[in-house]
Amino acid sequence: MASVVYDRSAQELESLGPGIQGFARSVITEARRFGWPVEIRRLGGLRTAYEQEALYRQGRDSPGPRVTSLRWSKHNEGKAVDFDLIGYERSVGMPLWNFLGSWWKRSGGRWGGDWGDYGHFEL
Repeated sequence: MASVVYDRSAQELESLGPGIQGFARSVITEARRFGWPVEIRRLGGLRTAYEQEALYRQGRDSPGPRVTSLRWSKHNEGKAVDFDLIGYERSVGMPLWNFLGSWWKRSGGRWGGDWGDYGHFEL
């Protein structure tokens, strides 16, 4: 199965700042170039302050697991993107995350895998 960018992903890419858009597209290209059999189905792109606050409250005073410790993030500035790799358990997908994280950092970005958020990439 080849990597696929769904329509929602294209919309999310367009919401990102111009600097990170190119980086995000490059991550997708790199995954495809190496034939990783995963789908890149959903990107977490630009978030409003309201959306970030709702994520912060999740697991605190609203239902669901905690997903962030930040009330403001690089997502609010259009400088972060979250990839969701479908088709593998996290442990099986770790070689891909490590490859993409290393590539991203060599390109000048910060990778969330360094603090346990493997799908998070930011400038």
